[in-house]
Amino acid sequence: MTVGLLWVDKYRPKTLETLDIHSEWTEKLTSLCEQGNLPHLLFYGPSGAGKRTRIHAVLRQIFGSAIDKRKVEHRFLKVGEPPKEVELTTITSAHHIELCPADVGYNDRLVIQEIVKEIASSKPIELGSIHHGYKVVVLHDIDGVSKQAQQALRRTMEKYTSCCRIIMSAESVTRVMEPIRSRCLGIRIPCPKKEEMKQVLQKIAKKEGLVLPDFFADKLVTHSEGNLRKAILLLEVCRAVAYPFPQQDEDEDSWNSSKFGFEWERICYEIANTVIREQNPKQLSSVRNKLYDLFCHAIPGDVIFRKITIHLLRMVDEEVAPSICHWAAFYEHGMKQGSKEVFHLEAFLAKVMYIYYSHIHTQYSMALDDV
Repeated sequence: MTVGLLWVDKYRPKTLETLDIHSEWTEKLTSLCEQGNLPHLLFYGPSGAGKRTRIHAVLRQIFGSAIDKRKVEHRFLKVGEPPKEVELTTITSAHHIELCPADVGYNDRLVIQEIVKEIASSKPIELGSIHHGYKVVVLHDIDGVSKQAQQALRRTMEKYTSCCRIIMSAESVTRVMEPIRSRCLGIRIPCPKKEEMKQVLQKIAKKEGLVLPDFFADKLVTHSEGNLRKAILLLEVCRAVAYPFPQQDEDEDSWNSSKFGFEWERICYEIANTVIREQNPKQLSSVRNKLYDLFCHAIPGDVIFRKITIHLLRMVDEEVAPSICHWAAFYEHGMKQGSKEVFHLEAFLAKVMYIYYSHIHTQYSMALDDV
């Protein structure tokens, strides 16, 4: 194993045989690779379910260890008319190229066309007695690119299908156009089962010489919310700040307010707790500072929104929960349409303060009337 890597990379399976989860897909993909003529593939499922790991394992199954000789390139492509320069990060080997088109914004259509055209124009390499008549383009987060880029990709897939294969990954298949989905073999990678995740964590802990109590493994799995990558990262964080691990269980609030987990998640918990504890302009100003702190650490707005809303719903009475859900949907939609995410988050939290303040005073008035 390579020294100095995060555990999530250090213990990442490299072949289909070493994958610990979704064994049913491992068998199907192995059989598909052995047939030689790989179709276009679309891997979809939630974050941390193992889509990228499985894509790399498929590439290794097809091209062998040569696929491990990869290099990261920061490229400047000239696209469009008149030509303009676009910066793009790619991972390349002799047999494939890997990129995330959504990183280049509204230039994604031109980048996809240029990259696929470039790799399709070079001759595939013979591997011993086996000759693969194609190279592979791996496109991550394809559900995040524009409709124009997806339409261009559909045409490109048809034009270069004889010498190029497209492998894509997406979280939401509904945001991928039907013409693209119909040209690909769709492979759904669901969240791993809790027992599978626990087995992976125990396996890593054993290799690192750690004693991982069963209840603590359950905590890591629960707070990772089906994201195996997050569970492994949490295990490494807890190893650094709290080993040996505690031998007794803790309640939910103790976990959220303790040194376990990620700092940004604790800040989200503190924001929700502040909103429920006291409702006034001073507290709203305090919340604003914490939101800016999260954005300064590059936490995406939709992730912050989701985490704070989950904490709020756990803290409030069930009578208030439907109203909070309604306004969460309203302000999150506005955040998607706008450009200043912090404004929409702060407006949502101010609305929650008003709702909860009104609820508390209504309850108090009803109690006085009963007396």
